[in-house]
Amino acid sequence: MSKKISKSISKGSRKGVLAYGVILCIASLAIAITILAAIAPQVEAEERVVVAVNAPAVVEIGERFVARIDVDNVTDLNSGQFDLSFDPRVVNVTAVKDGEIEGEVVSAFKWQFVDYDTVRVLVRMPMGVGVTGSGYLAEVKFEVKGESGDKSALALSRGLLVDTEAKKINAEWMDDKVTVGLIIFDTGAGTFPSISGTHEGIIIPAIDIVVHKMYTYPSIGTGGHSVYVRIWNDELELNESATWDGFIGDWHNIVFCEPFTLYAGKTYNFIIETGSYPQIHHTDVLNVAGGTIKCKGFTDANGHAHDNWIPAIKLW
Repeated sequence: MSKKISKSISKGSRKGVLAYGVILCIASLAIAITILAAIAPQVEAEERVVVAVNAPAVVEIGERFVARIDVDNVTDLNSGQFDLSFDPRVVNVTAVKDGEIEGEVVSAFKWQFVDYDTVRVLVRMPMGVGVTGSGYLAEVKFEVKGESGDKSALALSRGLLVDTEAKKINAEWMDDKVTVGLIIFDTGAGTFPSISGTHEGIIIPAIDIVVHKMYTYPSIGTGGHSVYVRIWNDELELNESATWDGFIGDWHNIVFCEPFTLYAGKTYNFIIETGSYPQIHHTDVLNVAGGTIKCKGFTDANGHAHDNWIPAIKLW
């Protein structure tokens, strides 16, 4: 009887130990999963470094612009390099300037063309010094070579970031692109009746507009044009004028001696003297592509005054 009891107790003890061991394993696994779950997002956040080209979506013909090479969430960065490729028929690199991360200068100490469409840029901090945070590795300066509608990718390759222990920093490298476009102030075509005369009014751009010339919409079958234009803003000390060259070459346009900028939200006065039969908008206020134009008065070639004639023009 005592042997049977002893065997029974022995079996029970083994089962208890086994159950206890299983419980310990499950508990340990649960704790490990909890710890990993807590650590994983931190690891992911620490490793997610992004380097991205940051350029204007639209650039103007002949414009000079800057593309920043942004970096986000980097840790102990000491040095790095990258290649930046582009379409040289559309844009071209003219210079590369230092970057900045959390107020610390990142020296773009060397850059060069490695091909007709690619520059290589090397950046660094002082020896043994690391910088942590977000900012930009360098500023790449471009000039626009293309025409309206042209596009160019700004593509990163051969990118490398290194920390203070000479270890590679994993990063995601992202490209950008630019499109050459004309930013214009355009009333669009007008209507008839029409007559030449002197228009006075104001222009309020909705966006910054670089003005090279002014186009006048002619009535069909006529030589409608502008003879003279003056645009000014006393507060901004702007006073620009241009005169027609006659029925030669691109006679629909009056060309200014130097380009100038009309700034968004500012009010500019204008006087436009027209010849023949230009198209007209018969209203006193017109919201157009690029802003608003208002009529302050129009005196026609016969000396009659009007308060709702706006010339059909395009500033570009």
